[in-house]
Amino acid sequence: MTDLLSDIATLTRRIALLTRTVESAGTVDLAGLDARVHDICEAILAKPEDEARAMREPVEDLLRSIDVLRLALIEAAGQVDVAGADAPPGP
Repeated sequence: MTDLLSDIATLTRRIALLTRTVESAGTVDLAGLDARVHDICEAILAKPEDEARAMREPVEDLLRSIDVLRLALIEAAGQVDVAGADAPPGP
Protein backbone atom coordinates (compact mmCIF):
# COMPACT_ATOMS: atom_id res chain seq x y z
CA MET A 1 0.00 0.00 0.00
CA THR A 2 2.88 2.36 0.75
CA ASP A 3 4.10 2.24 -2.85
CA LEU A 4 0.66 3.12 -4.12
CA LEU A 5 0.36 5.98 -1.63
CA SER A 6 3.76 7.19 -2.79
CA ASP A 7 2.62 6.98 -6.42
CA ILE A 8 -0.49 9.01 -5.62
CA ALA A 9 1.55 11.66 -3.79
CA THR A 10 4.08 11.84 -6.61
CA LEU A 11 1.36 12.26 -9.23
CA THR A 12 -0.38 14.90 -7.12
CA ARG A 13 2.89 16.87 -6.89
CA ARG A 14 3.46 16.46 -10.65
CA ILE A 15 0.00 17.84 -11.39
CA ALA A 16 0.61 20.78 -9.03
CA LEU A 17 3.82 21.54 -10.94
CA LEU A 18 1.95 21.35 -14.25
CA THR A 19 -0.64 23.75 -12.84
CA ARG A 20 1.99 26.26 -11.75
CA THR A 21 3.56 26.05 -15.20
CA VAL A 22 0.21 26.71 -16.90
CA GLU A 23 -0.54 29.59 -14.52
CA SER A 24 2.80 31.20 -15.40
CA ALA A 25 1.92 31.00 -19.12
CA GLY A 26 4.16 28.01 -19.74
CA THR A 27 3.35 25.05 -21.91
CA VAL A 28 2.89 21.58 -20.54
CA ASP A 29 2.95 18.07 -21.94
CA LEU A 30 0.01 16.08 -20.61
CA ALA A 31 0.90 12.94 -22.54
CA GLY A 32 0.52 9.90 -20.37
CA LEU A 33 -1.20 11.71 -17.52
CA ASP A 34 -4.56 10.07 -18.14
CA ALA A 35 -2.94 6.64 -18.33
CA ARG A 36 -1.14 7.21 -15.03
CA VAL A 37 -4.37 8.27 -13.31
CA HIS A 38 -6.10 5.22 -14.80
CA ASP A 39 -3.36 2.90 -13.53
CA ILE A 40 -3.62 4.31 -10.02
CA CYS A 41 -7.41 3.97 -10.04
CA GLU A 42 -7.14 0.36 -11.22
CA ALA A 43 -4.61 -0.42 -8.50
CA ILE A 44 -6.90 1.05 -5.85
CA LEU A 45 -9.88 -0.89 -7.16
CA ALA A 46 -7.82 -4.09 -6.92
CA LYS A 47 -7.20 -3.52 -3.21
CA PRO A 48 -9.39 -4.97 -0.48
CA GLU A 49 -12.13 -2.52 0.45
CA ASP A 50 -10.61 -1.53 3.80
CA GLU A 51 -7.24 -0.75 2.19
CA ALA A 52 -8.90 1.21 -0.59
CA ARG A 53 -10.89 3.25 1.93
CA ALA A 54 -7.68 4.11 3.74
CA MET A 55 -6.54 5.87 0.54
CA ARG A 56 -9.55 8.15 0.38
CA GLU A 57 -7.80 11.34 1.49
CA PRO A 58 -4.80 11.05 -0.87
CA VAL A 59 -7.14 10.19 -3.74
CA GLU A 60 -9.33 13.20 -2.95
CA ASP A 61 -6.17 15.37 -2.96
CA LEU A 62 -5.27 13.92 -6.36
CA LEU A 63 -8.74 14.63 -7.73
CA ARG A 64 -8.64 18.21 -6.43
CA SER A 65 -5.25 18.75 -8.07
CA ILE A 66 -6.63 17.46 -11.37
CA ASP A 67 -9.57 19.84 -11.11
CA VAL A 68 -7.29 22.80 -10.35
CA LEU A 69 -5.18 21.89 -13.41
CA ARG A 70 -8.32 21.62 -15.53
CA LEU A 71 -9.44 25.10 -14.46
CA ALA A 72 -5.97 26.54 -15.06
CA LEU A 73 -5.95 25.08 -18.58
CA ILE A 74 -9.41 26.48 -19.31
CA GLU A 75 -8.43 29.91 -18.04
CA ALA A 76 -5.15 29.83 -19.97
CA ALA A 77 -7.10 29.04 -23.12
CA GLY A 78 -9.20 32.16 -22.54
CA GLN A 79 -12.43 30.22 -22.08
CA VAL A 80 -13.17 31.59 -18.62
CA ASP A 81 -13.23 35.21 -17.57
CA VAL A 82 -11.76 36.40 -14.27
CA ALA A 83 -15.13 36.02 -12.52
CA GLY A 84 -15.20 32.34 -13.49
CA ALA A 85 -18.17 32.66 -15.81
CA ASP A 86 -18.01 31.18 -19.24
CA ALA A 87 -16.63 33.66 -21.70
CA PRO A 88 -18.51 34.16 -24.95
CA PRO A 89 -17.24 32.01 -27.79
CA GLY A 90 -14.60 33.52 -30.01
CA PRO A 91 -15.21 34.60 -33.59
